[in-house]
Amino acid sequence: MTSAIVEQLTNRGHTVNEDAFKVIYRVPPYPSKTVRQQHLATAEAPAIRLFNPSLCPQKRFVEALQLSWPRSEFICMAGVDSFHDLLTLAIDPVPETGDG
Repeated sequence: MTSAIVEQLTNRGHTVNEDAFKVIYRVPPYPSKTVRQQHLATAEAPAIRLFNPSLCPQKRFVEALQLSWPRSEFICMAGVDSFHDLLTLAIDPVPETGDG
């Protein structure tokens, strides 16, 4: 998650339901960190299979984020004329449309 998303959620008063998370397994604290991580990964796989949780719930926001993106009068396009350097960028002004 980026800081812009976190800022948006905190500004909107986002709270997490405590019932949304539950401890499915506690790893013993005495082995090394690597052993604990492997132990947790091994326990996590059957738990996902058994409990069938809703995965990736962050993709289903109730309210769409409304971030204030900077508006620019320029379009940044990859330079198609420079085949030797594909990372060359060309900045062209956006053509004006309208009556006048």
